[in-house]
Amino acid sequence: IRRKLLGKIVSFFETGQCPVVLHGMGGIGKSTLAAQYASVYGDRYETVLWMNCENGFSLACADDSFWRISNLRFDDERFRSVKKYAEKKIQILSETAGRESMLLILDACDFLSDPLMSLLFSVPADILVTTRVSPLSWTGAMPDSCAALPVPETGFEEDEEWNAFASETPERERLTEFRNVFGGNLLAVGLALRNGTTLSLRTYLRRTRLNKEERRILLTMAAAPSGEMPQTLLLALSGSNEHYVQTLGLRGLIQFSGQDTALIRMHPLIREAVRQQFHLSLSSFSFAIRNMADLIFNAWERDDESNRKMEPYVREVLRLFPHPLYWLAEDLDVLVTFLWIQGYFEEALEYSRKLFSACLRHYGEYHDLTGYMALRSGAVCRNAGKLEESDKWFLKAWDYLQNADNSDTDEPHRMLYRIEANTRMCIRAVELGEKEQALAYNQRATEFAEKLRNHYSEGIPGYRGDPCLEYPYKLMERGEVFLAFGDIHQAAVFADAGFQELGRLHTAEYRQNEFLFLKIRILLAQGEHGKALPLARRTLENALRYRGTHSREPLRAMELIG
Repeated sequence: IRRKLLGKIVSFFETGQCPVVLHGMGGIGKSTLAAQYASVYGDRYETVLWMNCENGFSLACADDSFWRISNLRFDDERFRSVKKYAEKKIQILSETAGRESMLLILDACDFLSDPLMSLLFSVPADILVTTRVSPLSWTGAMPDSCAALPVPETGFEEDEEWNAFASETPERERLTEFRNVFGGNLLAVGLALRNGTTLSLRTYLRRTRLNKEERRILLTMAAAPSGEMPQTLLLALSGSNEHYVQTLGLRGLIQFSGQDTALIRMHPLIREAVRQQFHLSLSSFSFAIRNMADLIFNAWERDDESNRKMEPYVREVLRLFPHPLYWLAEDLDVLVTFLWIQGYFEEALEYSRKLFSACLRHYGEYHDLTGYMALRSGAVCRNAGKLEESDKWFLKAWDYLQNADNSDTDEPHRMLYRIEANTRMCIRAVELGEKEQALAYNQRATEFAEKLRNHYSEGIPGYRGDPCLEYPYKLMERGEVFLAFGDIHQAAVFADAGFQELGRLHTAEYRQNEFLFLKIRILLAQGEHGKALPLARRTLENALRYRGTHSREPLRAMELIG
């Protein structure tokens, strides 16, 4: 018998604090403690009534099988609903409790709200409640006299086995912190840790009723670096809402920190238990991968500060899941692209090669996605300065895409792949001094881009970007080809045309930089240094804002200014 706890309950009732709420994780003896109180102190009351409330107060009160009132039966015409019948029984219960001393035990109240909560808690009796939910979640329904008694935080001092273990373990401080912060079953956690497992916490997670949204929040937190994440990011990645975050906080599974609960933390013990119990894997985490890809897809158009805040979360995801799945290749490629934009070229290249291998194993060589992943690996290599390797990747991608199924060349995703393939081959032809070949590749890419602009201006299902952006870029790239071969007039014509097309779209200022770089080089080739200088300064400001000092774009701008 937990005498200290029973003494606290007696003290609460004697000082008018009611109801007394016994709360804590499942399986630690809350119902047993309530039964012990009824057994030891039941003779103080004229009536002791026990109600199992796991299905809500309405059904518990309306059930005549264990609480029957003479001359009162449920009747559809009289009461119309179970709730109305329950309200009538509670009214009679209140009248009875006003005439005689009564102990009312409400067991298994494991819910966040109930329409009859305020009414039932107002019954003038000693009310003892057991719940896995913190009574803080019942704000508004609880009377001011309520007393909350967190069962796990007391009683262990009376347990000889716990005292023996805690006195000899170096983990005592860590476990005590866990108890103080989360109110977990310290004895079970301690005994489990002695064997190097988190079995007791996994048992807690199994016993706790969690819906899909709550599980997604826990999985998202379990993948967070250092077990912490801003609440806004947590909601974006989990696809859940603040209500479920608050619920998990009340259950002690996550902790709030910072102004306006802005930062969410998860204890390392709970994080490991969540990973084990809910089998954290790339497949079970795919919802967050896709949400993260949606969030960072337009990294080029986000300012450098925002991108830097996302860096640790993107890197942690790719570290946790080193073996990519082919069906998540395009989503994971967005994360890889983000990495090399932020300057993590080696990490990006290593994972990009894995993405290509995953698609090659599943689809074979001559498939659109295999070819596209080869293009992406080539792009990472090129931006990392590995030009020879990038050349090999681009040639491989060209071979795969040229020999893939081309029965539906107007399929939008297929057109996107071929735009990029022709663009890469165009750049390669320029570097080899093959003007006509470069223009031919650009022409094919431009034709596909024009089709996308004309037929998919509202977007492409499953594609995060704006397909209309492809067309102004192809015009600009045609200007690049002419400039490379000394045709300054034609270069200026296509640079202006591309910049005008871009102006019709809603894009961030940074995208203009690529077009402005071309215009500056054309002006310099024409000897118009006075006109080039303000544009160069403008590109430098944009580059510093969007790419920061770690990127090569500010260097390009400064070279043009200098």
